[in-house]
Amino acid sequence: MSEHLFTMLLLRLPESLSMEEKESIKAFYTINGRIYVEKIAIQNKIIPFAAHVFMHIHCDSDYWKAKHDFWQKRNRIIKEMLEKLFLAFNRNNVKSTCLVENFATVLRSDACIGCFCSGDVDISADLNERIQIAKSLEELNFSMDKRIDQSITNSNQVSTFYNDDLIADGFRINVMWQPIARSFLVQEDYDVRFSKERLKATTIMESNIRVLNATALMYYNILHIALGHYYTLSPGMRLYVDIDRLARTNEVNWGELLKWTIEDHSRIRTAIVLHLSFEILKTPIPKGLFQKMYRNKRCMNMISYLYDKDQNKLQNKGDRFHRLFVELNSNDCNIVLGLFQMISGATKVQTVSTIKKES
Repeated sequence: MSEHLFTMLLLRLPESLSMEEKESIKAFYTINGRIYVEKIAIQNKIIPFAAHVFMHIHCDSDYWKAKHDFWQKRNRIIKEMLEKLFLAFNRNNVKSTCLVENFATVLRSDACIGCFCSGDVDISADLNERIQIAKSLEELNFSMDKRIDQSITNSNQVSTFYNDDLIADGFRINVMWQPIARSFLVQEDYDVRFSKERLKATTIMESNIRVLNATALMYYNILHIALGHYYTLSPGMRLYVDIDRLARTNEVNWGELLKWTIEDHSRIRTAIVLHLSFEILKTPIPKGLFQKMYRNKRCMNMISYLYDKDQNKLQNKGDRFHRLFVELNSNDCNIVLGLFQMISGATKVQTVSTIKKES
């Protein structure tokens, strides 16, 4: 078994592994030893996921339980902080906020809370509530992270707050004023979509933490992977856990999701993400959904470009040419129109920057 396939298996929900797959993991573990296996998990930033699987299949269970316990304790602290933060939002009359992306998926899926290892969480919010939201964060000792470039071009997309006392290495909260924090991205359709979906968010797990419903969260995660990480950039395969866990544990309204992709012109992006999740984690996606979304030649060529099926490997190119290539070939519109939209977006951002500087 290749190292890439081994890594993929460690990201799977343990209960979804077949007996043959469990034996393959054990064989790889026995042949290569714990030190080498742990090195792989560290390099791929998946220690809590690996620990969860090894505990499940009884590979050095005591050793990996200690590792997993660390992440569980850490993440319970984060959850307790979020509970206090949403209570602060309530006190300060904030109506628009809801948790999105990784930690939202953990809570919405009722997944193992130990299987989260990011150094931040994302909260989607309305820019009009910026003052009240900042006040709420300050009440919990979060302040604007001065190590992050809060540039003019991104000031209306995301604000990053930091608390260096919450956990050992500090912790960030990204308040997403737009769904994706990326310069020059044309995302008005997505912004309108989630301004509506935020209002439908519900509290989760007998708490005050508001999370998007399963269908909206699935769509948010898809766009986060496709646009925020160009499908494969760091943390790579781990991105697709969000898609997999939601699909396995929640009733996603795939028909509604398909409707949104048509309205928002995101059929290719969505089809690519779901197809890659199916390939990497065997995510249970309804049969025929790819074809309904947009299984055209460009879509299939993009999947082949991003994923080497023979080696079970995602490519991880991150240069500007690669990003431009991925972006243009992910648009539902033709490439020329897509390039025009990007230029228009860049011009719009530059105009806003000029106005702010002059004022």
